[in-house]
Amino acid sequence: AVPDAFADEISLVGPLERIKERLELWEKSPVTTLIIGANDVETMRAMAELVL
Repeated sequence: AVPDAFADEISLVGPLERIKERLELWEKSPVTTLIIGANDVETMRAMAELVL
């Protein structure tokens, strides 16, 4: 099993506001690729607005 803390450290999950806050930290990191997955169009559009 993957520990919750590790999963939280390597992914952006949760409410949109939390993802937005954590995304700002990722933008300062050496990460160059972000894979986005969503179960519905509304969520995908919200994520697109955050990253584009």
